Amino acid sequence: MSATGSGRILALICARGGSKGLPGKNIRQLAGRPVIAWSVEAAMGASLVDRVVVSTDDPAIAEAARAAGAEVPFLRPVELASDTADIYDAIFHALDNLEEEPSHVVLLQATSPLRIAADIDGCIRLCLERAAPAAATLCEPGKNPYWMFLMDSDGTTRPLIPRDDEGRRRQDLPEAWAPNGAVYVAETGWLRRERNFWKAGVTLGYVMPTERSVDIDSLLDFRLAELLMSDRLEAKTD
Repeated sequence: MSATGSGRILALICARGGSKGLPGKNIRQLAGRPVIAWSVEAAMGASLVDRVVVSTDDPAIAEAARAAGAEVPFLRPVELASDTADIYDAIFHALDNLEEEPSHVVLLQATSPLRIAADIDGCIRLCLERAAPAAATLCEPGKNPYWMFLMDSDGTTRPLIPRDDEGRRRQDLPEAWAPNGAVYVAETGWLRRERNFWKAGVTLGYVMPTERSVDIDSLLDFRLAELLMSDRLEAKTD
């Protein structure tokens, strides 16, 4: 973390208690630690982050976050933690309940445990050096969208993105990137006005490797994260 202690760049980790896809995922044990602890560790290790705060409605998540070193100065109201709640309402609730408005907000979803401090710093640095109002992390998609199809009710298919050459080789397709949900950065005032981290032609993209881009939403995602985390930890001990 930044040694300034100014609180100018806030890392906000949002982690609600409810999850239909994988109940209890934010405190599920991943390589011997709660999932949320990996995000706290990455945020605490980021040299450009001044403060790490967790927004949650769940006391168990709050306890795990504090044990990992994050601040949990309040609990999020339950109405801001439902399946239909808007993440921006949760962000602004957190900002409104802090004693100082940061210059930048770095949103870190707890369900991206494989991101590291360098990913956070890289996205922040890109935003600052380019004087951009926002930046977010991307990765290579599992399948290029030019190879995706829509299927009509009668079973017939048509390209998601129409193209002239149906036989175009994969190597000839335009390069495409997918948001991985790991790091979002924005100037606080701009974020309040836009109520979005994404704005076409404005938000910068910071590319992360696919192996650090798993977003846990299901048991399959969690199993993949377990495998990749195991490989990472084994590599550190070699």
